[in-house]
Amino acid sequence: MPKRSNQNKIFTTQLQSLTRYFCNIENNEIRFADEAIRYYVAPLIKRRIDTLILGCTHYPILKRKIKRIVGASVKVVSQDELIGASLADYLA
Repeated sequence: MPKRSNQNKIFTTQLQSLTRYFCNIENNEIRFADEAIRYYVAPLIKRRIDTLILGCTHYPILKRKIKRIVGASVKVVSQDELIGASLADYLA
């Protein structure tokens, strides 16, 4: 796991994927989403993460569920929040 330093702050990165769950999302079958999210984010929660970056186009569909499961102490960053501003900046 890479460690980085940013102005005296140490942070680590860890990759966790929900790849086995993608086909369910694509088929709009999210009934087992809570169980899958808990399974995949449990190792991250145990590591006491403070930020979770959702790096796939599928994840915004589950963003509310993910936020509820990881709790208020974890900041959830999703591409759907960033693309609009980035596109506007690019087009300006």
